[in-house]
Amino acid sequence: ITGGNVTAFSGAQGAGIGSSYVEYSGKKSCDINISGGEVTAAADVSLNDEYSGGAGIGGGKNVAGGKINITGGIVVADGSPLGAGIGGGIYGEGGEINISGGNILATGGAKAAGIGSGLCTWDRDCDAGKITIKGGTVKAIGGVCGAGIGGGEECDGGNTTILGGNVTATGGICAAGIGGGENSNGGVITISGGAITAQSGDKAAGIGGGCCRGDGEGDGGIINISGGDVSATSDLSGAGIGGGLFANGGDITISGGVVRAESKSLGAGIGSGFAPSWTMAKKGSITITGGKINAIGGEETSPDGWSGGAGIGSSFMSNGCDILISGGVINAVGGQRAAGIGCGGIEDSDGCDIIISGGTINATGRDGGPGVGAVVDGLPGSVTIEPLVGEFIEVETGPNSSGALAIIGSPFSEKYSFIGLDAYFYSAVTEAIVMEPDLSDTPATGENKSYSPMAGAMLILAGVGCITLVIKRKHKYIG
Repeated sequence: ITGGNVTAFSGAQGAGIGSSYVEYSGKKSCDINISGGEVTAAADVSLNDEYSGGAGIGGGKNVAGGKINITGGIVVADGSPLGAGIGGGIYGEGGEINISGGNILATGGAKAAGIGSGLCTWDRDCDAGKITIKGGTVKAIGGVCGAGIGGGEECDGGNTTILGGNVTATGGICAAGIGGGENSNGGVITISGGAITAQSGDKAAGIGGGCCRGDGEGDGGIINISGGDVSATSDLSGAGIGGGLFANGGDITISGGVVRAESKSLGAGIGSGFAPSWTMAKKGSITITGGKINAIGGEETSPDGWSGGAGIGSSFMSNGCDILISGGVINAVGGQRAAGIGCGGIEDSDGCDIIISGGTINATGRDGGPGVGAVVDGLPGSVTIEPLVGEFIEVETGPNSSGALAIIGSPFSEKYSFIGLDAYFYSAVTEAIVMEPDLSDTPATGENKSYSPMAGAMLILAGVGCITLVIKRKHKYIG
């Protein structure tokens, strides 16, 4: 299609533009090329689930999306129930979808992705296929349980690459904005350019996994961000970037770009979704070497004393993660009783192992959570400050970044580890009685009753306000 005004509606179980229904899965649609014109394509959305399943553009029932190239034009694509807006029909993978221009609005039917796959089932091996976006203005909306871009229900996120363009992806309930559908992993997600806004439905990640039913699915997959302007938000229980409900964050690497990641409730800003440790098969990992990052952990929403998620790290009750930071400008804020960088909450959580060798970092825990650290009531982790040869790292702590002072041992010119419950950096503002230096190793520093900056294990019973860790990498060590 190179021009004109094209409107296409399917019959039962077929795609608006693409293939008809086939009896057995494993087939793929014909190649589809759109470079201009105004194109409206819809599978028959008036039919009930028994007779539906076609994509707006792509595959009919049991058919993958084939190769779909969109380089221009105005494209509106609506899937029928169980079929993607652009991509696969029910039981069909997303195929190969390439978008480099145009203005696209793709809406998936129930349990299907806006761009990607239709509904799959646990006993079928299918994913969202290969999705590449290089340009254009793209808005993708998943149906209930379907990702905005990625997988439908029970369908992993496949391989999604965003190199440019203006992309807005919204997942349905239990599905990621970009990544997996309900009970599905995030697949492989690579972002190196463009302006991206990803919003999950409840219980899933903004970018990463859908919610998990407790059988090991829903982790973030493999997420690599090296550029672009990326904003990712989860409304309930999922991470901004990482895992959905009951799932770890997967393997996350950020080396560049401007990244804003937020969980509104219980999940980490970057890391795992709300996930009691017995529901998670393994730890996730987070590596940050560059970029400008703002990560906000989810708040506590339960009246039962639950805690929030870390800004970067794990969620309340989850089994921790491995965190390596060697560069970037980072602001990380935890939810209630959670670390800015480290573990979420203070109850039944496993420890995080954290190595910091560079970067400029403001990490703030709230309501007794450490700026950077492990846990109080759970398995301990470790924090290691590891400067590069010939460099040193200053570490400061206090009630906020403006009032922070150097901790004992800073600046660090050699590797130093705080193991177990010593893996805390904080200075708590409390209503405690001012303590004399000879009575405690945490003496007060003034009339504001602020404990002196320290690294150590201290359970804060009356903590109010924020606890901030500031890390500054310097290029030469003197002294």
